[in-house]
Amino acid sequence: MSSGISLSRVAAACVAAGASRILAAVTHAMLSSEAETVLTAMPVETLLVTDTVALRPLSREAGAKIRVIPVAPLLADAIRALHTDASLNALG
Repeated sequence: MSSGISLSRVAAACVAAGASRILAAVTHAMLSSEAETVLTAMPVETLLVTDTVALRPLSREAGAKIRVIPVAPLLADAIRALHTDASLNALG
């Protein structure tokens, strides 16, 4: 996610279709300067992002919508499984 404009449009469409809550998830939150304004205004209750990219400083209002999910434990488990010839199926 860069500006958040596409996500904002999708969230607005969900509200128009009757959604009462909107939760969204993105892998890499490479937020542009306009993303804070868009994020604050969009009807998304929670935005899940991974910690694969450092978040830029955000206002309290925009930052309150974001929940960061660490990927290091999953990557460590995947590497361990690969090195021990274990199945990756258990990771999901």
